[in-house]
Amino acid sequence: MVAISKDFTVEAPVQRVWSALTQTEEIAGWWTDDLSVTPEVGSLAEFRFTQGTFVVQFEVAELEEGAKIRWISRRGPAPHWDGTDVTWQLTPIPNGTQIVFTHDGFAQADKRFELTRGWWEFFLSSLKSYLDTGKGTPGSAAFFKQGATKAAIVEERTIAATPERVFKALTIPEEIAGWWTDNLSATAEQGSLAEFRFRRGASVIQLEISERQQNEKVSWLPKQSPLASWEGTTITWQLTPVPDGTKVVFTQDGFALVDKHYESVRNTWQYFVDSLKSYLETGKGTPETYDHSRFSTMGQR
Repeated sequence: MVAISKDFTVEAPVQRVWSALTQTEEIAGWWTDDLSVTPEVGSLAEFRFTQGTFVVQFEVAELEEGAKIRWISRRGPAPHWDGTDVTWQLTPIPNGTQIVFTHDGFAQADKRFELTRGWWEFFLSSLKSYLDTGKGTPGSAAFFKQGATKAAIVEERTIAATPERVFKALTIPEEIAGWWTDNLSATAEQGSLAEFRFRRGASVIQLEISERQQNEKVSWLPKQSPLASWEGTTITWQLTPVPDGTKVVFTQDGFALVDKHYESVRNTWQYFVDSLKSYLETGKGTPETYDHSRFSTMGQR
């Protein structure tokens, strides 16, 4: 397990810091003003960002007045938050308060972990500024607009199939038709342009096959997509052999904002990565077919 930790001091007494971490109107000054919080053990706190498209829920697991707060993650922006918890440890010092922040329990230090680390770095700085100067920078839109990092979609699955079999399912048109869409034009050559059509051709994705390492990695660069949010992103499939088959890590990296478009794309990829797994393990995926369009999530700009 890996953890995000930060130890810093603020020029505010412990009770002031405690209030900033537990009271609705105070949290609004450094994190988000769209929230529901009751400072009681066992209650569920919800923090909403970017007009409610990005939601974090914590159970308040521990409250030691002026000393410690512990939250258990009940809903996060991605599955890697499952089973994690956040602890705020407060210690009075001569000029203010020492804060030790920990978000613990992540399975691995991957791109999702690094995104979460950057997100917390931004808001911990916002908390410090709020307590030291009275002005923070709440809201996740501010985080991305100020260029703290780019957002990524990461989906990881263990598939009961060999890396060679998975690689074929990602590169051969007849195989792609079994889990993504059967309305496509593609070759398996690096540097070629593949086109994937959805909703009877109303939604088109064009991807350059930018890298292919036999049975290990496939990378795509979007050249045309139904959403402007795809511009500047990259898509990578990383394959690693494991005892039960292949660990597949899908990443679409480089989104400028975590907004409704990002969430739409993330939900769609979750569906199709699951479709890939089903196709390889059972022989039957759930692709969009030319005659039975089902998905609006890859909708128009």
